[in-house]
Amino acid sequence: MIRTGTIILALSALAAALPASAQDVRENGTPHMPLPLIEPCASPASYALDFLVGHWSLTPYAGGAPIAKVTIEKTQANCELNERWPQIGARGRGVSLTHRRADDRWHGYWIDPDGAVVSLSGGMRDGALVLTGWWYGAGIETAARLTYSRDGEGRIRQKAEKSPDKGLGWSPISDLLYTRIP
Repeated sequence: MIRTGTIILALSALAAALPASAQDVRENGTPHMPLPLIEPCASPASYALDFLVGHWSLTPYAGGAPIAKVTIEKTQANCELNERWPQIGARGRGVSLTHRRADDRWHGYWIDPDGAVVSLSGGMRDGALVLTGWWYGAGIETAARLTYSRDGEGRIRQKAEKSPDKGLGWSPISDLLYTRIP
């Protein structure tokens, strides 16, 4: 069992080892010396998906009426791409994509209005962003794959697929087309 006195003694020793400037704190709790800014998302890979940033009209890939107007923006000091769907008839709000330098992969999370969660990770493959992972909720637990690819005309195709056999075979969930709104 660790005693409170032992913890206080260890913290006191740590504080004594710090340089004086690190120990000096203003009344409001901020250090006297400014801390250096860290740019965790300044790697070239964190800019690989900048082509997704903007305002988009979202329609079925096969054609049809728009189902949403989508905004994709960089947030969290350029560490995250956040997709928002002001709904026209679509369920769900979009995906949040974050590049992690630790594993050099993109990680995506999507939550629908019923609480189902899709957790994905991946990267660029043959010019497309391919994310794979799991879809949980409403009695569903299945492998999932989301692919974003450019069509050469400035549009983005997003294919969502599921695999009840852990990736051996895939079936479509949705096939959507993002067209940039000027």
